[in-house]
Amino acid sequence: MKTVLLALVILCFADSLCAASEAPASSPPISAGASQAEEAILAYDRLLRAADRYLSEGDYPAALEQLQEASKLRVGDARFYEKFAIAYDADRQPDKAFEYFATAGEMYLTADELDSAARILEYLRVSGRNPQRSAVFAQRLQKAHSRASGPEQADLP
Repeated sequence: MKTVLLALVILCFADSLCAASEAPASSPPISAGASQAEEAILAYDRLLRAADRYLSEGDYPAALEQLQEASKLRVGDARFYEKFAIAYDADRQPDKAFEYFATAGEMYLTADELDSAARILEYLRVSGRNPQRSAVFAQRLQKAHSRASGPEQADLP
């Protein structure tokens, strides 16, 4: 709650500074499209933070609701899929959780975020669901580590 209030105070302060200072004549006006894009990003981040809060409070349906709203604003963010997986897992929907974790893992691999992909692999292994799919993901992660660090340093934990 304190973080949200602090963020609101900072935003209000920044808005008042921008309104108080006059823009130089040479600076181009901000387009409505850029402003809408920024608003969408801020709304997405607010929804993810709200989902985190609901998860920590044990209110999994509310977390899933926030994540559903976030899904309308932004596509292709692995963090979103990982949070959805955590919410489904906490809400005792392990099959859905597995699918979202697998999607997040694939996205992390594609983005070369190997530490995040390794974290996802750990869940896939521990879940015990679809061991064959987990093994394929582990092999892909191993190959990505090999490419990133050279063949002699590609050991996974």
